[in-house]
Amino acid sequence: MNARALKILAATKLLPLLLLLALPQSGWAQNQFYVKPFYYQIVGAYNQPGAYAIIYHYDDSEGANVTIPTTVSSFFYTGGYTIPVTSLGGGSYEELFDATAAATVKSVTIGNGITTIGYNTFNGCTNLTNVNIPSSVTSIGQYAFGNCTSLAKVTIGNGVTNIGQDAFYSCTSLTNVTIGSSVTSFGEQAFDSCYSLRAVYFQGNSPTPNNDFTIFALNHGDIAYVRPGTMGWGTYFDGLPIIVTNFIGSLVGGVSNTVGKVTVTRPDGTTSTLEPGDPILMGDTINTPLGGRTDIQLNDNTQFHLSEKGTFTIDSYVYKPADNSGSASYGWLQGAFQYVSGLIAKKPTANVNFETVVGAIGIRGTQFIAQQDPCSSTQTVYLIEGELAITPLNTPGVTNICDAPVTIYITPDSVTTNVLNQAMYNSISNQVFQNTGIVTFPSWLEQYFGCTNNPDAAPTADPSGDGQNNYVKFLAGMNPTNAASYFHILSAASEGNNLRVSWMCGGGRTNVLQTTTNLGGTWSDVSPDIVLAGSGDSVTNYLDVGAVTNTPARFYRVRLLP
Repeated sequence: MNARALKILAATKLLPLLLLLALPQSGWAQNQFYVKPFYYQIVGAYNQPGAYAIIYHYDDSEGANVTIPTTVSSFFYTGGYTIPVTSLGGGSYEELFDATAAATVKSVTIGNGITTIGYNTFNGCTNLTNVNIPSSVTSIGQYAFGNCTSLAKVTIGNGVTNIGQDAFYSCTSLTNVTIGSSVTSFGEQAFDSCYSLRAVYFQGNSPTPNNDFTIFALNHGDIAYVRPGTMGWGTYFDGLPIIVTNFIGSLVGGVSNTVGKVTVTRPDGTTSTLEPGDPILMGDTINTPLGGRTDIQLNDNTQFHLSEKGTFTIDSYVYKPADNSGSASYGWLQGAFQYVSGLIAKKPTANVNFETVVGAIGIRGTQFIAQQDPCSSTQTVYLIEGELAITPLNTPGVTNICDAPVTIYITPDSVTTNVLNQAMYNSISNQVFQNTGIVTFPSWLEQYFGCTNNPDAAPTADPSGDGQNNYVKFLAGMNPTNAASYFHILSAASEGNNLRVSWMCGGGRTNVLQTTTNLGGTWSDVSPDIVLAGSGDSVTNYLDVGAVTNTPARFYRVRLLP
């Protein structure tokens, strides 16, 4: 046999082997194949326009974080063509993840190109905490995220038009959902048994409700938030009360002043120090430190003056400049603040309220100071202007209307009142917001008495019995529990023709020595401003030159400067 014949024979014997290598594995349908870590099914001829692939199973090889691709290519199964992946779920398996994978996966990134999340796709992924649904997705199928019990937050892209029956059934950790602007319909009980769900944010116009079934069944305390300017919304949607509001992260105001390290936690969880000129966003949580304070003004000119050790939240806020209407909801957790209503709360139909640890406070064109003592379950509100509607936590059906001027004491069970006038309000404002160095009056009381509601800590109390009450000693920087620590002149001693006057005051204060020839007359400064260094009890003096020979006789006093 010649060389040419040998070559032909060798090539002929290799041909069956090459053909064998090119065929799909034994037992596989020609349109189903595996490319790690997913199992695919091709719909249509892979070499013809319009062909697409479905991912129908995952092999659990990628661990906790899974990325869903948008294309697939295989020499053996797609002839080297790149096939778009458009759908998840379907094929030979009911769930994309089997029991082992469902218990492992924590985060899923779905590529922008997937259009359908099918039946049961992520059902039972009990450790799934984060999933991003891109705008390419148009449909979410039945039970697609059912029993994802660790899923806390879901944002549904603006491409989705339908959310299927029980799509998020029993997602028991789900607290808030953002619904894209293109959703027009829901399947029955799409969010059934989501017991932690509190907020549903609709990006667009109202979907068409279905009176034959519920969507948010068996949930408690849900609220639907919708954007200003969107259409079709009534008072409720599927039993959820509607609140028109800017969404989380929207600009609602700014910071005009800060003292100390005032911090803000943004809606995305980041924390930073607030400075004058910084923005205030919807969803912010503001914290003031010991000795700190901040002034905030919102878009409708609502003003907050937050005192030390306070926690305050902007839960919802809508302002429509065209007619000065809107609504707002704030959270007050601790500390003290002064509130002055802006344009929203001055409207007859205003919807402005505070949620507190003891109840809800509705505001109607108001100015007040609110204070939460850390040692008491009672909140005190000093209402000097306007009206408040107060509903204690444990009596949700009882609303108490309180008109200014009045002092209001709120507990989880009751509302009681007492007198208030402008002089009292001004004095309370000074006590709550007066800063001496970095110490406010409430924190000073806590330092010496443990609690501000201790009877010995009353502003007018004199627990040391030396004739000066607590508020005077706070201003002077003295110790309210020590009878020898009080603001007073110690001596006036002559030195030749001069007179040296000595006195005691607290460190860190500024004094001036004054004289008069008539106790009922005008006092005049004889010294410059004298700054006492340090803190605690301090003794200082001033030499009044020629005072011994001055006529007529003079009286002396020491004035505490602001």
